[in-house]
Amino acid sequence: MKLKGLFADGMVFLRNAKNCIAGTAEPKSTVTVKFLGGTYSVRADWEGNWDVVFTAGAACGPETMEITCSDGSAVVLKDLYVGEVWLNCGQSNAQLPMERLKYTYREDMALPENPLIRMCTVPIRYTFGFEQEFVDNPTWLSASPETLGGFSGTAYFFAKRIQAELGCAVGIINASQGGSPIASWMDKKSLANFKKYIDYIPNANRWEVPGKIESEQKRVDLVNGEVESLFQKDAGYKENWQSLSFEEIKNDDSWQTVTIPGTIRMLDFAGTVWLKKEVELTAEQVKAFDEKKTHLWLGTFRDADETYVNGVHVGGTPYIYPPRRYVIPSGTLKAGKNTVTIRARQNGPLPLHFFLEKNYKIFTDDAKIVPVALRNCEQKESVIPETAVVVNLEGEWKAKVGCKVNKGGASLFLEWEPTALFNGMLAPCFFHAIRGAVWYQGESDAGRFDEYSGLLQNMVKLWRKRFTFCPEDYMPFVAIELPGWCCNELIPPSNMSVRSEWAALRESQNDGCDSLVNASVAVYVDGGEWNDLHPEKKLTCGTRAAEQAMRLAYGLKFETEPKVEAFEENKEGWKICYNKNLTAWELNKTVDAGLFTDRYTDFTKKTTEVAGFSFLFKDGTTALADAVLSGSNEVQVKCTDTASVAELRYLWNDCPSPINLYGETKLPARTWRAVFAKTEEKGRGQNEVEAADKSAAAGGAVLTSMS
Repeated sequence: MKLKGLFADGMVFLRNAKNCIAGTAEPKSTVTVKFLGGTYSVRADWEGNWDVVFTAGAACGPETMEITCSDGSAVVLKDLYVGEVWLNCGQSNAQLPMERLKYTYREDMALPENPLIRMCTVPIRYTFGFEQEFVDNPTWLSASPETLGGFSGTAYFFAKRIQAELGCAVGIINASQGGSPIASWMDKKSLANFKKYIDYIPNANRWEVPGKIESEQKRVDLVNGEVESLFQKDAGYKENWQSLSFEEIKNDDSWQTVTIPGTIRMLDFAGTVWLKKEVELTAEQVKAFDEKKTHLWLGTFRDADETYVNGVHVGGTPYIYPPRRYVIPSGTLKAGKNTVTIRARQNGPLPLHFFLEKNYKIFTDDAKIVPVALRNCEQKESVIPETAVVVNLEGEWKAKVGCKVNKGGASLFLEWEPTALFNGMLAPCFFHAIRGAVWYQGESDAGRFDEYSGLLQNMVKLWRKRFTFCPEDYMPFVAIELPGWCCNELIPPSNMSVRSEWAALRESQNDGCDSLVNASVAVYVDGGEWNDLHPEKKLTCGTRAAEQAMRLAYGLKFETEPKVEAFEENKEGWKICYNKNLTAWELNKTVDAGLFTDRYTDFTKKTTEVAGFSFLFKDGTTALADAVLSGSNEVQVKCTDTASVAELRYLWNDCPSPINLYGETKLPARTWRAVFAKTEEKGRGQNEVEAADKSAAAGGAVLTSMS
């Protein structure tokens, strides 16, 4: 006998709802399930498939389930709970583990075991042409100092908030994979009418051809093998540059002076650059480093690295995104002159780049360095006691090219192909009763923003159909809004309105959820980090998603963000009304936006000035707009020539900053725009242009991102 799906020790069943357990056994054999005082029997079909449906009552646990079969096999599942179950799905920010966030959330990493927060992470698996039913060794873990590092950060804080509110066990099914586009989580039928950017169906079909995956993988491996052989010709490897002292290279003209953080342009295409920094320490400092855990943080940079201290290898990272946070072994540092060496690897035409507003330091463990810049939500200050030692590594470094490579590597991300993860990772979850789903995805589809709303709606409808044991007629669905991020990492955040795919994707997220019943967006635009695709402020997005989920699924009165209800032109420009006299059915009360401009912002004093409004003019140019609070629910946008404006926008930027318009809900106002006319702006989605054309012909405006 073998169980399908994620059925295993430690799992959580959905309270007060029909649940299923399924598997395979000898054909026509009888399977008996005993659980919570009930006994259920069923015969396997001719292929050996069986499933038992039972109703779980109130929250309880730990419990045991006994499953026996007339063929003599048996399974006993232990440490089971009945409570709430949610799906967490999406790409890397849905997946990002607490291990990456351990310096941001030190307190959570040290909490004692909480058996009422549990997570099962679905192994990464792609499949084409059929749906998986089995998962190899599914594992449910309760949150503890030993396990929490492997938990999705977003899902953990989501579960923590719900568990604190409801008091019962909360189980999370975490099915997520970095870089995955929305199409990889959908089936062929739901993708059939979308082909503007990608012809999804042929893309999926081609991987069903026998031998296609194997031949393509062989080609990629061959290319990468050739490229790797070129990287191995690195002169630094042959001559052990990691062991050279700074004294040995400081007068060598082949070592150039560069500045970190910043961009280093020493390679035409790909290759390696070795970088060295001298650090002089006192005997007292070295004593402190030897007695305490010592951290070496080198910010974040493109692309890969191997890092050494006094010739000792202390860590390495094979790709761009993770922060470089290494531990220097005790005894490595010495009194006097020390050398930090980085072998930085550039994999393609984009130059090596060390990101601004990151930490480049050596420090003792008692210095609680905050990993992210202070901006908007979750603002924390670093705590550096007098006993701590902190050495700054920013400034001048020496650099020398180790090798130049004129050929780029190849990649094959089959899990990003249409239907791949729906079949391989999501399908096994359909046996499980869940309350609803949380979706954190969109970064990979920002360039296809104008069809994302339709894709999102189709995906939700598909999931609602396939999660047959969800007790809701319309399964609650919460999408987490894309946070702020600067696609061009050289330009700090601002509110200048330029062509913004991320703002347009946020608009599509809102439009998609507004078009669905029992769906909502958890606002998160203020939670991003302009220099990091993976913001660490997962407490904010997990908590906000949980509060929207509890509003949708349990009828609890968690309020939504300020939304534009109406706007009108006046002699000063436009008056924007937020939630004024708007009755929200889901709250069963009248919402008063109660706008503020001094919450979670860079502003040190209260002000009536509202940041983030801008104009797109009919000639395609843009400009910031002056705006002020004109009432508890109103903003006045000033404009002396409204006839020249094609679009009035709010937070229309990849990474808007500052964001200072909040409501009594402590949530930021939603990204929004009104479209008046077609413009000469480049790169806009076709649906936007068509909407503007229709509006201009009718002499009106198109108001978007409103519910």
